Amino acid sequence: MDFVLRQNCLRYTREHRVPGSTRTIAEVWEEEKKVLLPLPPKEFGCYRQVEVRADSYSRVRFETNTYSVPQSYARQQLVLKAYVDKIEVWARKELIATHPRSYGKGEEHLDPRHYLKALERKPRALGYASPLKMELFRRYTRGFWPNWPPGAKKACRNSSVSWAWNPFSAWTS
Repeated sequence: MDFVLRQNCLRYTREHRVPGSTRTIAEVWEEEKKVLLPLPPKEFGCYRQVEVRADSYSRVRFETNTYSVPQSYARQQLVLKAYVDKIEVWARKELIATHPRSYGKGEEHLDPRHYLKALERKPRALGYASPLKMELFRRYTRGFWPNWPPGAKKACRNSSVSWAWNPFSAWTS
């Protein structure tokens, strides 16, 4: 398919003339190629870059959504690169966090690994840790969450039910 398309395009350039000229598209292209600048040595990054500041909970905001960063970067100035499909957070020249990009409003993307040091210091907070609850919910509902009716999804997201839960309670009883 690509080969046929390429051949048709090349034939078109040989047979058709540039409007307002007696020369063909192929002739003008050969002349123009001689004065084109070379491509840059490094690929152009296709992202939007903004400076952000991590809050005291090790989160950065981009547009209307929140993304986590490792706790050692709390309250620091960072650089966020927003690609079409992902969010990267950089500290100086070091990539410190990557998340899938969200186009929703008010969504949180919290990586549980970013909060492990705090949970080591405060083990009783484990049952209240939002990043862990979100990850567990995501894992347990992965197969059937897309098939839920929109009303049920909204109810779960906006639920005011206490999510205090001890993941080890099954082993301690």
